[in-house]
This record gives sequence, structure tokens and C-alpha cells, in this order.
Amino acid sequence: LFTGMNDKVPFEIADIIVFPNPGKNTLNIQSALKELTVYLFNQEGKQLLSWSFDGNTAIQTGNLKPGVYLYHVVQKDSIIKTGKWIKE
Repeated sequence: LFTGMNDKVPFEIADIIVFPNPGKNTLNIQSALKELTVYLFNQEGKQLLSWSFDGNTAIQTGNLKPGVYLYHVVQKDSIIKTGKWIKE
């Protein structure tokens, strides 16, 4: 997360939890925030899925091959969390 010196970052942003990591068939996200979208990418940067949700969600990932995936959690066109998720 990059912000300018004068930007105020809401405390809740730190409360986005992505689990289990590594995982198998489900990617869970918990947050107190609303109007979120998660984007999942392969290592080449190809978007594999997007999923909109409020608060908590469980995304079925059984169709994905084992490997390392990148995710972006977005709220109102701003990326508020990024990371890697490993599928076993």
C-alpha cells in the first residue's frame, strides 16, 4: 500500500484477512469493509477471476492448478491489499 504523506489510511485496511495460505479448494477473505472486489492473477499477470463481496467471502478455487497466485483486494477503484496465495 502506497500513500502520500497527507493521505489518511483507515485502520480497517489492516483488518483484511486472506486465508488459508497455503490453501486447497477455498480462498477465504474476512474484512469489516464493504463493497470489495478481489482479483486473482496467475504469475504471468493474467486475471483468472474477480469476485465482489461485502465483508466476508469464500471463493471456490478447486478449478485452479497448484501454484502461486497474486491477489488484489479493491474498494472503489483503489487497491487496498495485495499479496500472494499458494494453492497446494
